[in-house]
Amino acid sequence: MNPAVTFLVTPDRVGRHHDVEPFEVALPEHYRATADYLAARIHKTVRGYLMSDDFEVRVDMRKGTFSIQQKRFGGGTFEEVIP
Repeated sequence: MNPAVTFLVTPDRVGRHHDVEPFEVALPEHYRATADYLAARIHKTVRGYLMSDDFEVRVDMRKGTFSIQQKRFGGGTFEEVIP
């Protein structure tokens, strides 16, 4: 198995929470350019801050940004962690 690629995800806001701590998401190497997998991992982490788990996370791999329900519930940035 290929080594993981780790991203540091820094939310600007999740719902009404402006104090969400940055968190790391490790992806298998073959998911490096796959926004869907990263979006699913972000969704799993931030859903505890929202009253529902019925929301969409979109990731822009080129810009290094994500949005939660078209920014209605927040968003933020992410960057690859270089060891």
